[in-house]
Amino acid sequence: KFNITESRFDMQNLRIKGKFVISKADADDEHLLPNAGFRIYDVAGNIKTDRISLPFTYNSLLSHLTYSETLTEGEKEYSFSGAYRTNTEEPSEDDLYSFLISMVPAGEEGLWNGSIYVAYPLANAGSFEVADEGAETFGHFEATFALGIDAGEENYDAKQDLSSKESSLTLTVRPIHGDTTGLHATSIVASLGLSSKSKATAPTSLNAAVTVTDQETGANVGLEMNFRTAVRWEPALIENLPASALRLEAMTPSQLDAIKEQWLKQLTTWFTGLTSQTAKPQ
Repeated sequence: KFNITESRFDMQNLRIKGKFVISKADADDEHLLPNAGFRIYDVAGNIKTDRISLPFTYNSLLSHLTYSETLTEGEKEYSFSGAYRTNTEEPSEDDLYSFLISMVPAGEEGLWNGSIYVAYPLANAGSFEVADEGAETFGHFEATFALGIDAGEENYDAKQDLSSKESSLTLTVRPIHGDTTGLHATSIVASLGLSSKSKATAPTSLNAAVTVTDQETGANVGLEMNFRTAVRWEPALIENLPASALRLEAMTPSQLDAIKEQWLKQLTTWFTGLTSQTAKPQ
């Protein structure tokens, strides 16, 4: 729980140079919470900064993750930063890969431009081997990307009583200094289609496709997946049974005895076959 206080002051024609630190403290023990999220508003009430950090356990794949949203000159920038581990059984600082992903809207809805930065420990950087003086202990990967997301709209065909929706995603990643890393610009195109009838128990069909293409060589690999959910089992109603079907309460004692004898014969045959398959001579 927190105790939230608000302070405000007005100044005119007064310049102040310096910095300020925003901190949150627990309301009970007043211990600082340095990774707690916070928001900063401008005088018009617009969110200038929105930030939240999520810690993880020491042996989880992610070490920590921070999401932030910043408004600069009317344009919002979104970023995800954190670190992930390559060894969760014996975690150490030498296995941490740090990353920063930032992106801004590209004008049209669903289009984004952004950048990726990953820093990773080089081989033997944390060992007892003595590296050359001035040698780098961390490598890094940088790239720009263009992301397009089309969530699609749901369409209903009243004649077939069928609702469908098509969504797509396009991602193009261009490594910086790709000629030295050996990585080429790569595009990923994915599509997802869903369709189902309006009845609540009707199955849903899912069709998905993913294509990854090397922009330099033109080589590509694709994957198509088609799924359909199982139809829910519904027992036949008595009212829907054929007229020739007999109801138990309407059957005579001789008819009931005949059915019991038939079931017992089938059960004996099944059990005999089962024991003959599993029994082995000593």
